[in-house]
Amino acid sequence: LPGAPPPPPPPPPPPGGGKGPPPPPPPPPGGKLGGPPKFGIAGVAAAAKVAKVVRKVKMLHWDKLQPHQMRGTVWENANDGGDVGLNLGELDSLFALEDANKKTDDAKKAGSKKAQAVSLIDPKRSMNISIQLAGIRMPFRTIKEALLTMDDSTLHVDHLNILSQAVPTLEEIGLLRAYTGDRSELATVEQYFLQVMPIPRLQERINSLVFKGTSAQNVKQVLAEYTTVRRAADDLKSCKHFVTVLEGILAVGNHLNGGTY
Repeated sequence: LPGAPPPPPPPPPPPGGGKGPPPPPPPPPGGKLGGPPKFGIAGVAAAAKVAKVVRKVKMLHWDKLQPHQMRGTVWENANDGGDVGLNLGELDSLFALEDANKKTDDAKKAGSKKAQAVSLIDPKRSMNISIQLAGIRMPFRTIKEALLTMDDSTLHVDHLNILSQAVPTLEEIGLLRAYTGDRSELATVEQYFLQVMPIPRLQERINSLVFKGTSAQNVKQVLAEYTTVRRAADDLKSCKHFVTVLEGILAVGNHLNGGTY
């Protein structure tokens, strides 16, 4: 238009012949910009590079440390993930987890075997006796022979105390004698009862063996207690202060009971 001011000149082109700003510098090795410096045990960072174990192994439970938490600790100057002489193959073998499928199969087999066991005794009593017999760790036939021959060198007092609580009752003996099935399918306690129930006077045999095994210790303990009581009685008898106390008690009693019969 007539009289209009001229348009302003265009801005100068940017350096580099009209191209955009230069690209940013490449990131440092590791792909992170401005990340925390690596220090301490490099195995923490190198752990991700270790090939995963093919077999499943038991995990070691611990609290994981972040790199910044290692500053000022013993891990700061620890071995930087070098070779420490570990046999990784043996380690995997020692800590390998059992195959789940195999474990399930074994459990099924064990369950089928347990299902075949026939129990005639009260479940609670059977469990208690079974636990006690497991502590003896002796074949039932050996226990039977020791009780028949009164062998106190085979059956110690601890064993006898357990066996005294595992004597079959007349009712339990009747149940076992009336059982017409396969005796090999009976449970552990029933198998033990079958071994010992023909022994005559079983409870009396066990009691006599317990008495024989504990008599010397019992006599020694009674003598020690008797000696203690006798010394205490002698000390009280010869103690003038004790006699004074008795005289005071007698005087108080005579005064309070005065005029009574």
